Amino acid sequence: LRSGVGLVTAFAPASVAANLAAQLPEAMWIPWPETSNGTLSPKALPLLLDRVDRASAVLVGPGLGADRFTRMLCQELILRCSLPMVLDADALYPEIVEVIDRRKSEFGPLTLTPHHGEFERLARKTLTDGGLDLLREYSARHGVHVVLKGALTAVCSENSINFNLRGGPVLSRGGSGDMLAGILASLIAQKHSDYPSMLSAGVLWHGLAAEYLAREKGQVSISTSQLLDYLGAALRGGHAEK
Repeated sequence: LRSGVGLVTAFAPASVAANLAAQLPEAMWIPWPETSNGTLSPKALPLLLDRVDRASAVLVGPGLGADRFTRMLCQELILRCSLPMVLDADALYPEIVEVIDRRKSEFGPLTLTPHHGEFERLARKTLTDGGLDLLREYSARHGVHVVLKGALTAVCSENSINFNLRGGPVLSRGGSGDMLAGILASLIAQKHSDYPSMLSAGVLWHGLAAEYLAREKGQVSISTSQLLDYLGAALRGGHAEK
């Protein structure tokens, strides 16, 4: 909502959708039928697929939960949704990502946004064993873009890797990665043509906003969501509005 996208449609468990809509009325909230555990029911997948032709990109993962039915839902989305997709957080379990190789070649590109632990779980190897070669090999083998989050976030597309040097300790808090995934999905939805540069720009934007926040509020007594107030400042190269 704060990164330039025209319209956001958010799917949430029916029991909480109304409360979320009251907090963020700018989004279109779709109540999703729940399983007995309160997670999204795979049987309701048509709720999303029926709206796909009105969208430009899909983000899956933040706040999703690790229920086995939810993982089934993610698998079906990867295989049936033709739009460009960003997979983050709870959409980055190996059994979910393994179906990527069965995704139709004409479908839109996939972007994965793991931190180091998530990536090693997906690659089944440690980064110390392969380092950047492992990242390149994984990206090329599965035909995906990988935004590997860390102190120096790496954006890998095919054989190219860009490193982001901006950000700082502010980004080590929970929820920071969710906001990055939202920024990247927003930029993808705005149909920028140069994917590697677009992803790198999104990571840089996120990092610069964190630096502006730290300069004005410090790095300790802040909340993650305050970063959103500095996205505009990062674009303008000035201070956030009071």
